[in-house]
This record gives sequence, C-alpha cells and structure tokens, in this order.
Amino acid sequence: MNNKTVLIVGTHPLLKDVEEQYASKAYKLSYYSEGYENDKFDEIFIATEISRQNKESEDFNNIKLINILCDRLDKNKKTKIHLLLHSPNILTMFQRKELCANLKDWIEIYPFTLESIWAQNIFVSLPTNKILYPPLDREYIDVNSDKFVHAVVLNMNSMTETLAEYIVLTSHYANYTKNHSLRTRITIVDNDVLLKKNNFINRNKALFDNSFCRVVDLDDKKVVEFNKPFYYDRREDFVDVEWEFVKADINNQILRDKLSMWAKSDEQIMTLFLCSEEETNNLNDMMLLPKELEDNNVPVFVRTTSMNISDIFNIGNNVFNFGMLNCRYDINLPLVKLAKMVNFVYDSCYNDNYANDDKTDNVYSPVSIDMQVAEMSWNKLSSAKKWSNIYNAMTISSKMRALGYSSDNWKSYNGMSSKEIALVAEIEHNRWNVEELLLGFYPVTDEQEKEIEQDISRKKIYKDKFFHYDIRAYNDLRPDASGKNVSVYDICLSNAITLLANTFLTEINNE
Repeated sequence: MNNKTVLIVGTHPLLKDVEEQYASKAYKLSYYSEGYENDKFDEIFIATEISRQNKESEDFNNIKLINILCDRLDKNKKTKIHLLLHSPNILTMFQRKELCANLKDWIEIYPFTLESIWAQNIFVSLPTNKILYPPLDREYIDVNSDKFVHAVVLNMNSMTETLAEYIVLTSHYANYTKNHSLRTRITIVDNDVLLKKNNFINRNKALFDNSFCRVVDLDDKKVVEFNKPFYYDRREDFVDVEWEFVKADINNQILRDKLSMWAKSDEQIMTLFLCSEEETNNLNDMMLLPKELEDNNVPVFVRTTSMNISDIFNIGNNVFNFGMLNCRYDINLPLVKLAKMVNFVYDSCYNDNYANDDKTDNVYSPVSIDMQVAEMSWNKLSSAKKWSNIYNAMTISSKMRALGYSSDNWKSYNGMSSKEIALVAEIEHNRWNVEELLLGFYPVTDEQEKEIEQDISRKKIYKDKFFHYDIRAYNDLRPDASGKNVSVYDICLSNAITLLANTFLTEINNE
C-alpha cells in the first residue's frame, strides 16, 4: 500500500488533473493553509493563480513559501517539488542559476510554466505522452532534402517566446549538415514587435549574437535591422536556426501575400501559430487567414484559454487548439527520467572509456543503465547541466522518428548503422550548440581559444564563466582534457538511442 503524501498549494485549474493523477497512485492529498503544520509529505505541488499584476512577484512569493516549507521537511529524504511559475524570466533563472541552492541536499525543484508544458505537449512525444499535433517537418527531411522548416507566429508574448525556444530546442534536421543555408526559420509577427523583441533577444543574447536575424517593418516596406552571427566568415556556421521579426498584422496585404506564397512553396514546410493572449483575437485572425493555408493543409495552431474551438466552429483538419489552462502535466516527470538516463550514458562515455576515438565504428555505449547510479549522478549536476540533459531527452523522439520509429513503436527499434550513427551524431551536436547558447553559454573568443589550446585545463575555467570551447561546427571539434575528440560523446549518445528507448520503456512499465 502506498503511504505517500502530497501537499497541494494553490487553486490553479491544472490542479484538478494533477489531483486525479496522485489519487490514482494512492497518494494522500493534503492542502496548504496558513496554519499548516504537518511535515509528513513526499511531494509538494505548488500551482497558484496570479493574485497580482506582477508575475515575478507571484513567483518569488512561492519561492519564499518553499523556504518556509523546507524548514519542516524530513532532512533524511529528498522531497520532490513541482513549481508552476508565471514568468518565463524566473524559469530562465532556474535553468541558468542555482536558485534555492541552500536546499538542494533535501529537495528537488521541477519548475515549469503553463507555456512550457504546452510547448512540450506540442513538440515532444514520448510513449507516455503521445503527441497529438503534426510535427513541424511533417515528413522526414533526409540529408539530401532541399526543404526547410518555417514556423510563423502571430502576436508576441510569453507563449510566443516559449514556443520559439522549444522550436529552437527540437527542430534540427539532417540536410543542414550538407547545406548550412537550410536552417529552421522562425518568423514572429506583431504590430509592436520592434519594441517587444528586445526583452526576448536580450534574455537570449548568446543565441542571437550567433544567429542570422532580420527585422522587417512592413508599414515602411523595408528591412530595418540585419544581424549576422558574430563569427560569420571567420568560423564555419554552427547555428541551424535563423530569425525574422516582422512589424505587421493579419490585415497587411504584404504579409497575406507572403503567407499564401509560403503555404504553396515546395521549398519550405510552414506551420502557423496564432498566439494572442485574447482568444477572440485568435479566432478573428483564424477567420481572416488566406485560403491557401487550408488548401495546402498548412497546420494552424489557435491559442485559446477556455474553449475547444472544434466544439464551436466547423474547422478544417489543419486547425489545432492549444493553450487552455487545464493542460496535461505528468507528475511522473517522464522527460526527467529519460534525462537521467541520457546523463548516465554521457558519464559512461566520459569516465569508462567507452568512447575510444572519433571513428564511429570504434565508439561504444554502455550495455545497460543502472538507475540507482543514474540517480546519484543526477543529484550532483548543476541546474544548467540538468536542463542540458532534459533538452537532449526532448529530442530522442524526433531522432527515433527520423529513423522511422514513432513513439508507438519504440519496442521494435533495433539500432542504427554506423552511417546513421555518424549523421545523428552531427545533428545532435548542432542541437547541442543551440541548446548551450540558449542556456547562456557563448563560444570562446579567439584569445580564449588560443589560451585553451596551450593549456586544456583552462577549458573548465572559461566554461565556469559561461564560455564553452565546444560550441563550434561539428567538423571543427577538438580534443578535451581526456585526449578524446569531443565528437565521440555525440557519437556515443547517438549509438545509445536503442538502449535509452528500451530502458525508458522498461522503467515506465515498472512504475
């Protein structure tokens, strides 16, 4: 019999589903109030509604509450805390900094926003969470394809920014390895984009400093800004995503003509997101879309907060609803479980000499994953490194799909050829480059690079300062302190996809 207890804090609509999940696992549910004294709980789930205008204030209020609750915890065991955040800025702080570091020995905080859960639901598929939406590529983009993915988002806000970040984290394709011009493109359209873009760009400065980005004012019919990567023409291109910010709305004829052209294009695979915070605006924009989007079956994602539009409108098969308050949050954290396995494989490659050299045929992976060891290793990681593994885990499904396996048939997956491993390894490194930039790491400067090449121990010194020697093109990767070319870790992780898939299925079946 399960004697575990969960403390529920808040009244957010998503808690209804969360409570049902805990009840199905026979947890005893307790509810927080000001006079709460019981400290006998195994998990805490904090999901408050915004009680004040300032989202950051609400989040910091809940972080203070965590410190109060932790004074009452049993310090002999680790308590899992699920924390709904309302500000993407605070989530970014959790990902890059060691918030609540004084409590890390006895609690594990899993922060999320409503926007991040929806982005996971749209872009990440696991056997425990089958994706209900068409993937951005919709067809396998092989190494010889001339097509690129194009995500267009109308209206800029926190949902837009989170969707863009998850597109950056998950949309990496084989043909970029052969043709660096075939980058995933993200176009964000808003009448006030010239001002709104600044916070997003500054929050992700490392990424934008190393990306192609242009800003277009359709009212004046001109490009007002154009940014090339900082090392353009000095280093091989290593960021497979590009950006476009457009000042316009759905009634702008130039934009409408562009949407029609993109929908019919044989060169790009477009998906449209309608992301206004007001669902009536999104419904209006949906009704005004050029007919070519429906004719060419371009997926249109319509954000709503309280309604399922298919219950109200007779919409086409290309229209999808998202953004409702009662989103699905899996209390089992399957993505974190998979991330712990990814980290175990990486540690094995680094510490146990599975990766012998940078030749694919000579690089091996562990034959099994010890989850107890994986758990201990996970607990030693920095916050940034934990998120790095989570981001890797998010793309296991897309890598499997690229090999012809959906989340429904992981069990039938037997492995890859050495040629497939080599290709997936390069895709993995391109993904990792963008992930590290998104986490705030910069490529080393020319001067730092020279210092590291003279003394490899300085690599860690600069990494601690958020300058990473390995953020570079795959073909330009170099040896680390162990003497191995760091490409062996990409190869090793790619070679372990079979092990990761099978172990994950075993673990979730044993829960």
